[in-house]
Amino acid sequence: MPRLVAPLALILLGLVATAHATQATQATQPTQPMVDGGPPVDAAEQVEAPKPVERPVKRRAEPPAPIVTPPTPVAPVVPAKATIERETPVRIGDRRIFVVRVGRGSTSVEGRVRLASRALELLADEDKAFDVHVEKKADVAVVYAGTTPVIQLSSDDAVAAGDSTLDVHADAIAAAVRSGLENELRRRHTAHLVFSFSLVVLMGLFVFLVLRGLRRGARRAADLLREKETIPALRIGNVEVLTPATVRLALSTSIGVATPLVQLALVYAWILGALSLFPSTAGLVGKVSGYVLVPLGTFMARTGSALPVLVLLLLAAFALVMVLRFVGVFFDSVHKGEIELHWLPVTAARPVSIVLRIGLVAMSLLAVAPLLSGSDHGALPTIGMVLVASLGLASTPVLANFSAGVGALFLRRLPVGDFVEIGVHSGRIREVTLFELRLEDKAGNELRVPHLYLLIHPARHLGDAPASRYEVTVDPKAPQGKVRKTLGDAVRRQGHTVFVELVEIDAEKARYVVSGAALPGEDDFASALADALTREGLAFGRIRKLDT
Repeated sequence: MPRLVAPLALILLGLVATAHATQATQATQPTQPMVDGGPPVDAAEQVEAPKPVERPVKRRAEPPAPIVTPPTPVAPVVPAKATIERETPVRIGDRRIFVVRVGRGSTSVEGRVRLASRALELLADEDKAFDVHVEKKADVAVVYAGTTPVIQLSSDDAVAAGDSTLDVHADAIAAAVRSGLENELRRRHTAHLVFSFSLVVLMGLFVFLVLRGLRRGARRAADLLREKETIPALRIGNVEVLTPATVRLALSTSIGVATPLVQLALVYAWILGALSLFPSTAGLVGKVSGYVLVPLGTFMARTGSALPVLVLLLLAAFALVMVLRFVGVFFDSVHKGEIELHWLPVTAARPVSIVLRIGLVAMSLLAVAPLLSGSDHGALPTIGMVLVASLGLASTPVLANFSAGVGALFLRRLPVGDFVEIGVHSGRIREVTLFELRLEDKAGNELRVPHLYLLIHPARHLGDAPASRYEVTVDPKAPQGKVRKTLGDAVRRQGHTVFVELVEIDAEKARYVVSGAALPGEDDFASALADALTREGLAFGRIRKLDT
């Protein structure tokens, strides 16, 4: 890319030089002063003296004619010379335009020169050609450049300059002003042209250095990416959004694509800047911009409208996958305790993640139909709604189970760690999800109970300890009240939720069923019951633990 700058600079400079050469051939040549629209008048032309006038002599017939003496020749009338104060030139910068020799009224020669020089400087600063002409009023001639008066002239100026009339002197001054303004305008254009050429070359060198620096920087960045073994992942807090491999690929691709685009943009900006510096090529800036930007904008618009719907769907699917991945990783970090949310318990993080992801997928499906058809009303959106409704009906049991799980999860009626009995199943609650209740049975196995099962089977909440049931047989002749009290006190010392029931009594034995929930570390009810009966001197047969 930097090697293209030098050929482009040579081509651009050639175009500008050709345009300026064409303007130079069409430039207006200086003209000689004209007087009242007649032929050119030489300033050094002298006024010829009038010839002597001879009067005719009339003779009479009768008397003899007298002798008549011819008249004496009359000398030409030459105006008197005005008093010349000092010849002071009127200038534009350092260029001499014309000379002022006498003052006028209360204005001295220096004052007239200062006013005329200031007027010419202001005219030259406008950088355009003016119609220089003379307007005569009474005995005063005013030299105008456009609508700006340059100087007022009188007969004293003509006499001091040695011109025959005021008109001749005014035309000579007008010609000098016209020539001086044209020369000054040409000089300034030449200076601007030289400065513009220098600036174009300087800008070209700067762009060349920047292009070379960009190329070296891109190569250096690519080498660093290849040499660096580990690239940090893109994270938001503790959530990993992009893996290190993805970050490496994105960086290398961005460098490879951005480098030539930036180089082209710099060269394009240099071309536009160089064209705008020259008056003959300034009009090309808009055309060049139109040639590049208008087709580019049209191409982008047509490309966007011509993209197939499949491509748009793929892009939307990719975006949805990235969002779903972010939601999953975020709430998984909440579940692991890496991110703390005061409004969301750790045990509910994964269910909330599932709910959000299902909602995102559902909304995406509803948005696909208008995207495919381009209208919210039509066959395709209707089909989409029917499919969604069919899916909803087919998943009614799942949705019912899900609805029951929402209540069980967020109402927290079954705390994690407590013991429950659900129908014929019992165990310790390990986790409550949106779809099931996970228990741990006596053997340490995981038991998953769907929430729908709770709708048709009763659940017994046993608290933080499981209930134990024992069958105790005692002597039927012993005081049964004392037996009941002894059994109840023995269970209360090691647990709670005590229940003692006499289920059978006959001549041979009295059979009791004792149940209770043991405290942590106190689960040997059989020994406690035997020791209590022995201390009270009550004979008993056997103590057997029943299945709960």
